Amino acid sequence: MTLRGRETPGFSRFDQIMLQLARSESTVWHSLQAIASMFYTLVEGENGHSPKQSHQKTLQHYNQAVRLLTSSNPHARSPIEVTLICCYVFFNIEILLKHEEGAISHLHGGMQILRNWKMNSRGQDAANYIILAPKFYSTVSFAFVTGRILSSSALLDEKVIYLPMRDHFSTVGEARISLLEITSLGLQSARAFEAYKIKRQVAIEDVGIVHEQAILRRLQDWFRIFDKLLAQMNTECLSAAKIHEIDVLRLSAKLALIWIPPRFSMNEMKYDDFVQDFKGCLHLAKSIYDQALNMVDTVNREFLRDHFQAVYMIILRCRNPIIRHDALEYLKSLRSEGFWQSSLMTRVAERAVDIEEEGPEKCRDSTGAPVPIESSRIHDINIIPLENDHGARMVRFRLRINWKWISREERFMLIPNNDLVPRPPPEPSLATPPASSQKSPSEEV
Repeated sequence: MTLRGRETPGFSRFDQIMLQLARSESTVWHSLQAIASMFYTLVEGENGHSPKQSHQKTLQHYNQAVRLLTSSNPHARSPIEVTLICCYVFFNIEILLKHEEGAISHLHGGMQILRNWKMNSRGQDAANYIILAPKFYSTVSFAFVTGRILSSSALLDEKVIYLPMRDHFSTVGEARISLLEITSLGLQSARAFEAYKIKRQVAIEDVGIVHEQAILRRLQDWFRIFDKLLAQMNTECLSAAKIHEIDVLRLSAKLALIWIPPRFSMNEMKYDDFVQDFKGCLHLAKSIYDQALNMVDTVNREFLRDHFQAVYMIILRCRNPIIRHDALEYLKSLRSEGFWQSSLMTRVAERAVDIEEEGPEKCRDSTGAPVPIESSRIHDINIIPLENDHGARMVRFRLRINWKWISREERFMLIPNNDLVPRPPPEPSLATPPASSQKSPSEEV
Protein backbone atom coordinates (compact mmCIF):
# COMPACT_ATOMS: atom_id res chain seq x y z
CA MET A 1 0.00 0.00 0.00
CA THR A 2 1.33 3.41 -0.99
CA LEU A 3 0.43 6.17 1.44
CA ARG A 4 0.07 9.62 0.00
CA GLY A 5 -2.04 12.55 1.05
CA ARG A 6 -2.52 16.01 -0.33
CA GLU A 7 -0.98 18.86 1.62
CA THR A 8 -3.48 20.43 4.01
CA PRO A 9 -2.25 23.48 5.98
CA GLY A 10 -2.24 22.84 9.71
CA PHE A 11 -2.50 19.06 9.43
CA SER A 12 0.23 16.46 9.85
CA ARG A 13 1.13 13.84 7.26
CA PHE A 14 -0.67 11.26 9.40
CA ASP A 15 -3.91 13.29 9.31
CA GLN A 16 -3.64 13.64 5.55
CA ILE A 17 -3.15 9.89 5.13
CA MET A 18 -6.13 9.22 7.37
CA LEU A 19 -8.37 11.43 5.22
CA GLN A 20 -7.01 9.77 2.07
CA LEU A 21 -7.81 6.25 3.30
CA ALA A 22 -11.30 7.28 4.40
CA ARG A 23 -12.15 7.60 0.69
CA SER A 24 -11.21 4.00 -0.09
CA GLU A 25 -11.26 2.02 3.18
CA SER A 26 -14.65 1.56 4.83
CA THR A 27 -13.02 0.64 8.16
CA VAL A 28 -11.31 4.03 8.34
CA TRP A 29 -14.48 5.77 7.17
CA HIS A 30 -16.56 4.24 9.97
CA SER A 31 -13.81 5.01 12.51
CA LEU A 32 -13.78 8.70 11.58
CA GLN A 33 -17.58 8.83 11.56
CA ALA A 34 -17.54 7.40 15.09
CA ILE A 35 -15.13 9.98 16.47
CA ALA A 36 -16.88 12.83 14.64
CA SER A 37 -20.16 11.76 16.25
CA MET A 38 -18.41 11.60 19.62
CA PHE A 39 -17.29 15.22 19.30
CA TYR A 40 -20.82 16.22 18.39
CA THR A 41 -22.07 14.35 21.47
CA LEU A 42 -19.74 16.35 23.70
CA VAL A 43 -20.73 19.68 22.15
CA GLU A 44 -24.44 18.92 22.38
CA GLY A 45 -24.03 17.84 26.00
CA GLU A 46 -22.26 21.10 26.84
CA ASN A 47 -25.02 23.13 25.17
CA GLY A 48 -27.71 21.46 27.24
CA HIS A 49 -29.13 19.32 24.41
CA SER A 50 -29.71 15.59 24.49
CA PRO A 51 -26.63 13.81 23.10
CA LYS A 52 -28.24 10.34 23.00
CA GLN A 53 -28.74 10.19 19.25
CA SER A 54 -25.15 11.19 18.49
CA HIS A 55 -23.86 8.80 21.15
CA GLN A 56 -25.81 5.96 19.54
CA LYS A 57 -24.36 6.89 16.16
CA THR A 58 -20.87 6.83 17.66
CA LEU A 59 -21.33 3.29 18.93
CA GLN A 60 -22.88 2.12 15.65
CA HIS A 61 -19.95 3.31 13.55
CA TYR A 62 -17.42 2.19 16.17
CA ASN A 63 -18.86 -1.34 16.32
CA GLN A 64 -19.00 -1.56 12.53
CA ALA A 65 -15.36 -0.50 12.23
CA VAL A 66 -14.35 -3.13 14.79
CA ARG A 67 -16.35 -5.81 12.94
CA LEU A 68 -14.70 -4.95 9.65
CA LEU A 69 -11.26 -4.88 11.24
CA THR A 70 -11.66 -8.24 13.00
CA SER A 71 -13.37 -10.07 10.13
CA SER A 72 -12.52 -13.77 10.00
CA ASN A 73 -12.67 -13.70 6.20
CA PRO A 74 -9.03 -13.88 5.02
CA HIS A 75 -9.94 -11.98 1.84
CA ALA A 76 -11.41 -9.11 3.87
CA ARG A 77 -8.46 -8.53 6.18
CA SER A 78 -7.33 -4.94 6.36
CA PRO A 79 -3.77 -3.87 5.50
CA ILE A 80 -1.53 -3.19 8.48
CA GLU A 81 -1.60 0.53 7.68
CA VAL A 82 -5.40 0.58 8.01
CA THR A 83 -5.26 -1.44 11.22
CA LEU A 84 -2.79 0.99 12.78
CA ILE A 85 -4.79 4.07 11.83
CA CYS A 86 -7.94 2.49 13.27
CA CYS A 87 -6.09 1.59 16.48
CA TYR A 88 -5.16 5.24 16.89
CA VAL A 89 -8.71 6.46 16.21
CA PHE A 90 -10.14 3.81 18.57
CA PHE A 91 -7.72 4.98 21.25
CA ASN A 92 -9.05 8.52 20.99
CA ILE A 93 -12.68 7.37 20.99
CA GLU A 94 -12.08 5.40 24.19
CA ILE A 95 -10.42 8.44 25.76
CA LEU A 96 -13.48 10.55 24.96
CA LEU A 97 -15.74 7.80 26.32
CA LYS A 98 -13.58 7.83 29.48
CA HIS A 99 -12.70 4.15 29.06
CA GLU A 100 -9.06 4.47 30.14
CA GLU A 101 -8.22 0.76 30.06
CA GLY A 102 -9.77 0.35 26.62
CA ALA A 103 -7.75 3.29 25.34
CA ILE A 104 -4.54 1.82 26.72
CA SER A 105 -5.33 -1.54 25.15
CA HIS A 106 -5.71 0.02 21.70
CA LEU A 107 -2.53 2.06 22.09
CA HIS A 108 -0.49 -0.87 23.34
CA GLY A 109 -1.95 -3.10 20.63
CA GLY A 110 -0.96 -0.61 17.96
CA MET A 111 2.54 -0.35 19.36
CA GLN A 112 2.93 -4.13 19.40
CA ILE A 113 1.86 -4.27 15.75
CA LEU A 114 4.38 -1.53 14.99
CA ARG A 115 7.24 -3.41 16.63
CA ASN A 116 6.45 -6.63 14.79
CA TRP A 117 5.99 -4.75 11.53
CA LYS A 118 9.34 -3.01 11.94
CA MET A 119 11.14 -6.36 12.17
CA ASN A 120 9.90 -7.43 8.73
CA SER A 121 9.30 -4.15 6.90
CA ARG A 122 11.08 -3.57 3.60
CA GLY A 123 10.65 -1.10 0.76
CA GLN A 124 7.23 0.57 0.83
CA ASP A 125 6.40 -0.98 4.21
CA ALA A 126 9.49 0.66 5.72
CA ALA A 127 8.45 4.01 4.24
CA ASN A 128 4.95 3.63 5.66
CA TYR A 129 6.38 2.72 9.08
CA ILE A 130 8.27 6.00 9.14
CA ILE A 131 4.98 7.83 8.50
CA LEU A 132 2.82 5.99 11.03
CA ALA A 133 5.17 5.10 13.90
CA PRO A 134 5.81 8.64 15.24
CA LYS A 135 2.10 9.15 15.94
CA PHE A 136 1.97 6.21 18.33
CA TYR A 137 5.25 6.81 20.11
CA SER A 138 4.69 10.55 20.55
CA THR A 139 1.17 9.86 21.86
CA VAL A 140 2.56 7.44 24.43
CA SER A 141 5.16 9.98 25.52
CA PHE A 142 2.63 12.77 25.89
CA ALA A 143 0.24 10.52 27.79
CA PHE A 144 2.82 9.58 30.38
CA VAL A 145 4.44 13.02 30.67
CA THR A 146 1.12 14.71 31.43
CA GLY A 147 -0.24 11.95 33.64
CA ARG A 148 -3.19 11.66 31.29
CA ILE A 149 -2.97 7.86 31.20
CA LEU A 150 -1.72 5.64 33.98
CA SER A 151 0.34 2.54 33.31
CA SER A 152 -1.79 -0.59 33.32
CA SER A 153 1.20 -2.89 33.29
CA ALA A 154 2.33 -4.85 36.32
CA LEU A 155 4.56 -3.13 38.83
CA LEU A 156 8.26 -3.45 38.24
CA ASP A 157 10.13 -6.37 39.68
CA GLU A 158 13.71 -6.13 40.89
CA LYS A 159 14.76 -8.58 38.17
CA VAL A 160 13.29 -6.55 35.32
CA ILE A 161 16.08 -4.68 33.53
CA TYR A 162 15.61 -2.52 30.46
CA LEU A 163 18.93 -3.20 28.79
CA PRO A 164 20.18 -0.63 26.28
CA MET A 165 19.66 -1.69 22.67
CA ARG A 166 21.84 -0.62 19.77
CA ASP A 167 20.08 1.92 17.59
CA HIS A 168 20.92 2.40 13.92
CA PHE A 169 19.58 5.15 11.72
CA SER A 170 20.79 6.84 8.57
CA THR A 171 18.26 9.67 8.14
CA VAL A 172 16.76 12.35 10.35
CA GLY A 173 13.35 10.69 10.03
CA GLU A 174 14.73 7.38 11.26
CA ALA A 175 16.53 9.20 14.07
CA ARG A 176 13.23 10.69 15.21
CA ILE A 177 11.55 7.29 15.36
CA SER A 178 14.51 5.83 17.24
CA LEU A 179 14.33 8.63 19.82
CA LEU A 180 10.56 8.26 20.18
CA GLU A 181 10.98 4.54 20.81
CA ILE A 182 13.54 5.20 23.53
CA THR A 183 11.58 7.99 25.22
CA SER A 184 8.27 6.13 25.15
CA LEU A 185 9.97 3.10 26.70
CA GLY A 186 11.67 5.28 29.30
CA LEU A 187 8.53 7.22 30.22
CA GLN A 188 6.40 4.10 30.45
CA SER A 189 9.03 2.46 32.65
CA ALA A 190 9.22 5.60 34.79
CA ARG A 191 5.44 5.67 35.22
CA ALA A 192 5.48 2.04 36.34
CA PHE A 193 8.34 2.85 38.70
CA GLU A 194 6.30 5.68 40.24
CA ALA A 195 3.63 3.17 41.19
CA TYR A 196 6.29 0.72 42.33
CA LYS A 197 8.05 3.11 44.69
CA ILE A 198 4.76 4.28 46.19
CA LYS A 199 3.72 0.70 46.97
CA ARG A 200 7.15 -0.24 48.26
CA GLN A 201 8.48 2.12 50.89
CA VAL A 202 11.90 0.43 51.15
CA ALA A 203 14.43 -1.49 49.08
CA ILE A 204 13.76 0.29 45.80
CA GLU A 205 16.78 2.54 45.34
CA ASP A 206 18.87 -0.17 43.66
CA VAL A 207 16.01 -1.01 41.30
CA GLY A 208 15.76 2.64 40.27
CA ILE A 209 19.50 2.93 39.62
CA VAL A 210 19.43 -0.06 37.27
CA HIS A 211 16.65 1.47 35.18
CA GLU A 212 18.16 4.95 35.31
CA GLN A 213 21.51 3.75 33.98
CA ALA A 214 19.90 1.61 31.27
CA ILE A 215 17.81 4.47 29.85
CA LEU A 216 20.73 6.89 30.22
CA ARG A 217 22.98 4.62 28.15
CA ARG A 218 20.37 4.30 25.42
CA LEU A 219 20.00 8.08 25.18
CA GLN A 220 23.76 8.60 25.16
CA ASP A 221 24.12 6.01 22.39
CA TRP A 222 21.44 7.84 20.41
CA PHE A 223 23.25 11.18 20.76
CA ARG A 224 26.51 9.64 19.58
CA ILE A 225 24.91 8.19 16.44
CA PHE A 226 22.92 11.37 15.79
CA ASP A 227 26.01 13.57 16.03
CA LYS A 228 27.79 11.23 13.61
CA LEU A 229 24.85 11.50 11.20
CA LEU A 230 24.89 15.31 11.30
CA ALA A 231 28.65 15.34 10.76
CA GLN A 232 28.11 13.47 7.49
CA MET A 233 25.51 15.98 6.30
CA ASN A 234 26.31 19.34 4.73
CA THR A 235 24.07 21.38 7.00
CA GLU A 236 24.80 24.59 5.09
CA CYS A 237 22.90 23.22 2.10
CA LEU A 238 19.85 22.06 4.04
CA SER A 239 16.48 23.73 3.64
CA ALA A 240 14.92 25.75 6.44
CA ALA A 241 12.36 22.98 6.95
CA LYS A 242 15.07 20.34 7.41
CA ILE A 243 17.02 22.53 9.84
CA HIS A 244 13.80 23.07 11.76
CA GLU A 245 13.24 19.31 11.89
CA ILE A 246 16.75 18.79 13.27
CA ASP A 247 16.27 21.50 15.91
CA VAL A 248 12.97 19.95 17.04
CA LEU A 249 14.67 16.58 17.35
CA ARG A 250 17.60 18.05 19.26
CA LEU A 251 15.23 19.72 21.75
CA SER A 252 13.33 16.48 22.32
CA ALA A 253 16.55 14.56 22.88
CA LYS A 254 17.99 17.12 25.31
CA LEU A 255 14.82 17.15 27.39
CA ALA A 256 14.65 13.36 27.42
CA LEU A 257 18.24 13.18 28.64
CA ILE A 258 17.67 15.51 31.60
CA TRP A 259 14.03 14.58 32.32
CA ILE A 260 13.72 10.79 32.14
CA PRO A 261 16.71 9.21 33.98
CA PRO A 262 16.07 11.09 37.28
CA ARG A 263 12.48 9.76 37.25
CA PHE A 264 13.93 6.49 38.56
CA SER A 265 14.96 8.16 41.80
CA MET A 266 13.43 9.09 45.13
CA ASN A 267 15.19 12.46 45.01
CA GLU A 268 13.59 15.35 43.10
CA MET A 269 16.60 17.52 43.99
CA LYS A 270 18.54 15.87 41.16
CA TYR A 271 16.90 18.24 38.69
CA ASP A 272 18.59 21.22 40.35
CA ASP A 273 21.83 20.21 38.63
CA PHE A 274 20.33 20.90 35.19
CA VAL A 275 19.31 24.55 35.51
CA GLN A 276 21.43 25.74 32.59
CA ASP A 277 20.21 22.83 30.48
CA PHE A 278 16.59 23.77 31.18
CA LYS A 279 17.36 27.38 30.32
CA GLY A 280 18.92 26.33 27.02
CA CYS A 281 15.95 24.08 26.21
CA LEU A 282 13.46 26.89 26.86
CA HIS A 283 15.42 29.25 24.62
CA LEU A 284 15.57 26.59 21.89
CA ALA A 285 11.83 25.89 22.25
CA LYS A 286 10.96 29.55 21.67
CA SER A 287 13.29 29.71 18.68
CA ILE A 288 11.75 26.57 17.16
CA TYR A 289 8.23 27.95 17.52
CA ASP A 290 9.26 31.19 15.81
CA GLN A 291 10.84 29.16 13.00
CA ALA A 292 7.60 27.24 12.52
CA LEU A 293 5.53 30.41 12.29
CA ASN A 294 7.92 31.88 9.73
CA MET A 295 7.72 28.80 7.51
CA VAL A 296 3.94 28.27 7.37
CA ASP A 297 0.79 30.25 8.05
CA THR A 298 -0.77 27.48 10.15
CA VAL A 299 1.29 25.22 12.43
CA ASN A 300 -0.02 21.65 12.52
CA ARG A 301 -1.55 20.31 15.69
CA GLU A 302 0.99 17.54 16.16
CA PHE A 303 3.81 20.07 16.34
CA LEU A 304 1.78 22.20 18.76
CA ARG A 305 1.18 19.22 21.02
CA ASP A 306 4.83 18.18 21.09
CA HIS A 307 5.93 21.78 21.64
CA PHE A 308 3.42 22.13 24.46
CA GLN A 309 4.79 18.95 26.03
CA ALA A 310 8.37 20.26 25.94
CA VAL A 311 7.50 23.49 27.76
CA TYR A 312 5.28 21.62 30.23
CA MET A 313 8.20 19.32 31.10
CA ILE A 314 10.43 22.31 31.82
CA ILE A 315 7.87 23.87 34.16
CA LEU A 316 7.36 20.72 36.21
CA ARG A 317 11.00 19.82 36.78
CA CYS A 318 12.94 23.10 36.67
CA ARG A 319 12.47 24.75 40.07
CA ASN A 320 14.58 27.80 39.27
CA PRO A 321 12.04 30.61 39.84
CA ILE A 322 13.11 32.81 36.91
CA ILE A 323 13.23 30.06 34.28
CA ARG A 324 10.12 28.36 35.61
CA HIS A 325 7.89 31.44 35.58
CA ASP A 326 9.24 32.45 32.19
CA ALA A 327 8.26 29.01 30.86
CA LEU A 328 4.84 29.23 32.51
CA GLU A 329 4.04 32.58 30.93
CA TYR A 330 5.23 31.25 27.60
CA LEU A 331 3.02 28.16 27.94
CA LYS A 332 -0.01 30.38 28.57
CA SER A 333 0.68 32.21 25.32
CA LEU A 334 0.72 29.05 23.19
CA ARG A 335 -2.29 28.08 21.13
CA SER A 336 -2.84 24.37 21.35
CA GLU A 337 -5.89 22.26 20.63
CA GLY A 338 -6.90 18.64 20.63
CA PHE A 339 -7.68 15.59 22.66
CA TRP A 340 -5.23 16.41 25.41
CA GLN A 341 -7.02 19.37 27.01
CA SER A 342 -4.23 21.88 26.68
CA SER A 343 -5.80 24.68 28.71
CA LEU A 344 -6.38 22.20 31.54
CA MET A 345 -2.70 21.21 31.42
CA THR A 346 -1.69 24.87 31.58
CA ARG A 347 -3.76 25.33 34.72
CA VAL A 348 -2.37 22.11 36.21
CA ALA A 349 1.19 23.33 35.60
CA GLU A 350 0.40 26.68 37.19
CA ARG A 351 -1.17 24.99 40.22
CA ALA A 352 1.85 22.69 40.59
CA VAL A 353 4.11 25.75 40.75
CA ASP A 354 1.85 27.37 43.36
CA ILE A 355 1.79 24.24 45.54
CA GLU A 356 5.57 23.89 45.52
CA GLU A 357 6.10 27.58 46.25
CA GLU A 358 3.75 27.42 49.24
CA GLY A 359 6.45 25.52 51.12
CA PRO A 360 9.79 26.84 52.38
CA GLU A 361 12.51 27.61 49.84
CA LYS A 362 15.57 26.92 51.94
CA CYS A 363 17.56 25.12 49.25
CA ARG A 364 19.65 26.53 46.41
CA ASP A 365 20.03 25.23 42.88
CA SER A 366 23.26 25.18 40.88
CA THR A 367 22.91 28.92 40.15
CA GLY A 368 22.33 29.84 43.79
CA ALA A 369 18.63 30.66 43.33
CA PRO A 370 16.21 29.70 46.13
CA VAL A 371 14.17 26.57 45.32
CA PRO A 372 11.59 24.44 47.21
CA ILE A 373 12.81 21.81 49.64
CA GLU A 374 12.36 18.12 48.80
CA SER A 375 9.21 17.68 50.89
CA SER A 376 7.51 20.54 49.02
CA ARG A 377 8.16 19.05 45.59
CA ILE A 378 5.60 17.19 43.51
CA HIS A 379 6.86 13.81 42.35
CA ASP A 380 3.92 12.82 40.22
CA ILE A 381 0.72 14.24 38.73
CA ASN A 382 -2.27 12.17 37.60
CA ILE A 383 -5.33 13.48 35.78
CA ILE A 384 -8.36 11.32 36.48
CA PRO A 385 -11.71 11.48 34.63
CA LEU A 386 -14.75 11.64 36.88
CA GLU A 387 -17.31 8.93 36.26
CA ASN A 388 -20.40 11.13 36.51
CA ASP A 389 -19.01 14.48 35.40
CA HIS A 390 -17.86 15.01 31.81
CA GLY A 391 -16.96 18.61 32.55
CA ALA A 392 -14.36 18.09 35.27
CA ARG A 393 -11.20 16.16 36.12
CA MET A 394 -9.68 15.17 39.43
CA VAL A 395 -5.98 16.06 39.53
CA ARG A 396 -3.81 14.21 42.03
CA PHE A 397 -0.53 15.83 43.09
CA ARG A 398 1.71 13.36 44.90
CA LEU A 399 4.37 14.57 47.36
CA ARG A 400 6.75 12.77 49.73
CA ILE A 401 6.69 14.31 53.19
CA ASN A 402 8.66 12.79 56.06
CA TRP A 403 9.23 9.64 53.97
CA LYS A 404 5.50 9.14 53.51
CA TRP A 405 3.55 9.60 50.29
CA ILE A 406 0.87 12.27 50.46
CA SER A 407 -1.75 12.73 47.74
CA ARG A 408 -3.32 16.12 47.28
CA GLU A 409 -6.44 16.00 45.10
CA GLU A 410 -8.11 18.99 43.50
CA ARG A 411 -11.01 19.29 41.10
CA PHE A 412 -10.48 21.14 37.81
CA MET A 413 -13.32 22.23 35.54
CA LEU A 414 -12.85 21.90 31.80
CA ILE A 415 -13.41 24.88 29.54
CA PRO A 416 -16.18 24.08 27.01
CA ASN A 417 -15.19 24.07 23.33
CA ASN A 418 -11.54 24.51 24.28
CA ASP A 419 -10.50 21.58 26.42
CA LEU A 420 -12.58 18.95 24.71
CA VAL A 421 -13.11 19.67 21.05
CA PRO A 422 -10.35 20.22 18.46
CA ARG A 423 -10.84 21.94 15.15
CA PRO A 424 -12.98 19.92 12.71
CA PRO A 425 -11.15 18.36 9.75
CA PRO A 426 -11.19 20.17 6.41
CA GLU A 427 -12.46 18.79 3.13
CA PRO A 428 -12.89 16.10 1.88
CA SER A 429 -16.39 15.52 3.19
CA LEU A 430 -16.97 12.10 4.71
CA ALA A 431 -20.74 12.17 4.38
CA THR A 432 -20.93 8.80 2.58
CA PRO A 433 -18.84 5.66 2.91
CA PRO A 434 -16.49 4.57 0.13
CA ALA A 435 -18.34 3.22 -2.89
CA SER A 436 -16.66 -0.15 -2.57
CA SER A 437 -18.07 -0.61 0.93
CA GLN A 438 -21.64 0.70 0.60
CA LYS A 439 -24.30 -1.82 1.58
CA SER A 440 -27.90 -2.42 0.67
CA PRO A 441 -30.48 -0.89 3.05
CA SER A 442 -30.97 -4.26 4.76
CA GLU A 443 -27.27 -4.43 5.51
CA GLU A 444 -26.93 -0.93 6.95
CA VAL A 445 -25.70 -0.65 10.52
